[in-house]
Amino acid sequence: MKDAYVKRRWIACGLAWTVVFGGWLSTPVLAQTDETPPEDQISYSEAIERTLTRMFELTDHLEDTRKIDDAWRADYTEVAKRTNSILEVDPLNLRANYIQGRLAIMQGKPRDALPLIQAYASSKVGATDWKAHKLLGDLNLVSYAELARTEYAQAARLAPEEPEPLIGLARALTKLNRGEEAVAKARDAIRNDKNDDATYRQVLAKALLLLDDQQRQAVEAARESVQITERKIRENPDDLSLFNELKAGYELLLQCCNARFKVERDNPAVLVDVARTMQDQADLQRLISYHNALSMVTEARKRQALHDDPELMFEEARLSRLLGRNDRAVEVLQELLAAHPDHAAGRELLDVIEAAGSDAAGADLSTVSGRG
Repeated sequence: MKDAYVKRRWIACGLAWTVVFGGWLSTPVLAQTDETPPEDQISYSEAIERTLTRMFELTDHLEDTRKIDDAWRADYTEVAKRTNSILEVDPLNLRANYIQGRLAIMQGKPRDALPLIQAYASSKVGATDWKAHKLLGDLNLVSYAELARTEYAQAARLAPEEPEPLIGLARALTKLNRGEEAVAKARDAIRNDKNDDATYRQVLAKALLLLDDQQRQAVEAARESVQITERKIRENPDDLSLFNELKAGYELLLQCCNARFKVERDNPAVLVDVARTMQDQADLQRLISYHNALSMVTEARKRQALHDDPELMFEEARLSRLLGRNDRAVEVLQELLAAHPDHAAGRELLDVIEAAGSDAAGADLSTVSGRG
């Protein structure tokens, strides 16, 4: 019986070597370096560990990347393929299962992720991995705030300079109505944050709303969040996730303004602030609609059968103008009229843009808020 088990194990190891190690040398993200020993000097376990180490690095990259494009999807597929290969021959490999759990989170499958990440965080190696405890905090935050607080606190002890556990701790404390502690942790996270994350100010604003006489400070934190996101949108106008972040920021800002108005009803400046924020929120929704429509049209034009469709070309130009992207609108209209010189609406729109010149109006971010 023992000999049969050993034989099966060696067959499995041989299969893993072929699938994991063979692919490792041929994959760009796992490329062999000058310091990599020759193939015949690397054991099966070393090949597995090196592959997992690179998969950890690539998974970190996937989590940190905002834009989901073809390159991101290719990297995601690579990680899934390599870890699946390892799990075929070693189903209990904690590190591979942990990576699978993190991939499940990216897929929007938190229930699948939870037991995999829990098992890793409970192991000897995972117990000191701050990110594993932070992820457990994220997964438990909605339904089990106290458990989430415990996991975030452990992550913060393991990595006191990392802002993510601290802001997670602030979120959990806010859900537990522990306002003063939540405010302190949110401010610690903001101090440690190197990326100027607007959502951290949103967490601070929500925590401040739990405290008496802190409505004005909550408004200021929420407005800072909006201003940060608006600046990032000006730098990356095609990042639709930023518009969703801005929408959440304005919703919170209005909530904070209303909370302040309840305690300062005789202050006309506060009432004006509420009214302007409501208008800004409506303008933003219109802007988001334009962006969503433009994204749909440009995606459709990537298909060869639709790329030269005159109505889609005109619609892309029209929406680009509405968003203040006049250079792009002109470029598309010129392309349209070169292929369809009798397109009257396209000719008319091009004349309007050229006549207006640099004064051509568009619903860019400056029309949403004059306070950005």
